[in-house]
Amino acid sequence: MTLPVYAKLTAHEEARINAMLEGLAQKKDLIFVRNGDEHTCDEAVSHLRLKLGNTRNRIDTAEQFIDKTKEFDNEEQCLKEASKLIAAKMKKGYQEAPNFNFMDRYYFDDEEIGLHLKTSHPNFQCHFTDPLYMCCWDEESPFGSDEGADALNELENSLRKKPDLDCADFPQMLIELCGV
Repeated sequence: MTLPVYAKLTAHEEARINAMLEGLAQKKDLIFVRNGDEHTCDEAVSHLRLKLGNTRNRIDTAEQFIDKTKEFDNEEQCLKEASKLIAAKMKKGYQEAPNFNFMDRYYFDDEEIGLHLKTSHPNFQCHFTDPLYMCCWDEESPFGSDEGADALNELENSLRKKPDLDCADFPQMLIELCGV
């Protein structure tokens, strides 16, 4: 039996992180650049608090919070860091699961980033390669409206359940499903 192991963020370390975030919050005149976009101090602090919530079970020091929430300038650096993390886990005795089935898993796109080819189901990636499909925040894009998001959800579930789905038939299936 394998039990999940979680890091424990002590009250002292959480106070250090909160003090760092409060210190940042006082710098109202600063502009933060993330992924090429400018953000206000409040937006940056809000983003970091969200990151803290997402990493709480994987960190136990303020330094680890900083280290585990960093982003990389390019894919090469990111892959290099990922390889180091995998090697460290293997050294600790972790093993790859040879029977892991990527196709039968649920894939959840990041709410902050939205649809992305690297987080979407492999069957979805095969059918929707144009960047227009990944633009779910624009009302004019195929999946940007509420109706489009509902259609996307149905399409993702259909592709997951039936990998050989003929996408040319999907609009008809969607119309019948919605009773239009």
